[in-house]
Amino acid sequence: MMLNNTDFRLIGKLEENGRASYIELAQALKINPSTVAKKVKYLLKEGIITIKAVPNPYKLGHTANALIVMNVPMNKIDDVCLRLKPKFNVNLIVTTFGRFYLILGVHYPTWDMLLSFISSELSDTGDVSEMETYFVKGVWKRYYGVSSDNYLDQNVAKIDDVDLRLIEELANNGRYSCLHLSEKMGISLSAVSKRLAGLLKDNVIQIRAIPSATKMGYQSNAYIFIHAEREKIDEICNRLYSYREVSTLMTLMNGYGIHASILARTPETLYDFLKKKVASIPGVTRMETLIHGELIKRYYGTFHQSESDLAVLSKSEPRLK
Repeated sequence: MMLNNTDFRLIGKLEENGRASYIELAQALKINPSTVAKKVKYLLKEGIITIKAVPNPYKLGHTANALIVMNVPMNKIDDVCLRLKPKFNVNLIVTTFGRFYLILGVHYPTWDMLLSFISSELSDTGDVSEMETYFVKGVWKRYYGVSSDNYLDQNVAKIDDVDLRLIEELANNGRYSCLHLSEKMGISLSAVSKRLAGLLKDNVIQIRAIPSATKMGYQSNAYIFIHAEREKIDEICNRLYSYREVSTLMTLMNGYGIHASILARTPETLYDFLKKKVASIPGVTRMETLIHGELIKRYYGTFHQSESDLAVLSKSEPRLK
């Protein structure tokens, strides 16, 4: 089945509000609600989008963030991913090709808690043969996440264990009804509705559709770690920020100076971008590339359909396998 212009417009509306009703979506798109329902179910079933709560780490007080790259024996990768996937503080799990086989993104309220996770959940299991941890200094670009430029303007939200459980449920499925959540969590329907409204109003979470970059035709994606001249890191980040191929951009405290996620449609365009646009930036001294394999878990979107993207994609109508 091929996506048409209406499908892309629907995805765009769900990116704005993942809990919009079929009637609201139908009115915005000027189509029948039953058609909207059918399309949404198809998009979800085929993995073209997921709809989930995207937590705001700063509102949760999770200011200790790290990227962890590791090697795990091939016959244990699935087991390790299965064990780590339910952990709320692990916001990214992706397999890769290159020097390392697995990348994790983790966030905790304190550095002590982060280090405890690394030592108890990763290092002591015996499954990890090699591991490097890069502590995140600042977030320049991350779709649906919160960048460091407004971090100081935010106060940690006052939430309790029930709120956290509600966030976790919605991180699995952002379109769960309040009735379903009430029954599953064992609290009243009015309590669920009130808590959800508060979490959304205070920007503790956003509920959005997150498109699959791979399903949208970006088949050759990569994670790059950049060694750079320290005095030029901000200048380099400003350059990288301007490229639409760069979906995530962070500065690191140790090891490499910069991390970026890159979206490309083919191996050729990926290589061309790395060679001509990244390696040529003054101050970039060396970079390591890990090729994207299988996405196991992601809280934060790394792909966003802009209006120009929708126009191009609707004309090319990529075939989804």
